[in-house]
Amino acid sequence: MKTFRLSISPIFRRGYIREDFNHDLALIFNYLKEKGDKYKQIFLTKTELYELLGEVLSEYSTQLESTNVDELRAILISNGIIHENIKPNENIFYFAQLYKYWLGLRSRKYEFKRRTYS
Repeated sequence: MKTFRLSISPIFRRGYIREDFNHDLALIFNYLKEKGDKYKQIFLTKTELYELLGEVLSEYSTQLESTNVDELRAILISNGIIHENIKPNENIFYFAQLYKYWLGLRSRKYEFKRRTYS
């Protein structure tokens, strides 16, 4: 019988990953599931994302390790939960497909009317 030794990359060793990110993510997800119905969209504009994160900050101000909206946004991006698409008017933040059903995200397909050209 062969035995294998699992080598752990230094990035995964204690001290390289901030574990408080996990706690902040759990609070963001909790807010979205319980109170964030208007933000349960497959993508959010920058304004909507900042409103959501502002509400999370005010709701969980004593429990969060992050102190501002930009830190929460950075956590979401660095963990691959959202990604930013640059648009001329306002940037759009898409949730990863993995979270679509888990968070109950809705499509915005019919929210925007087709452009009519005259």
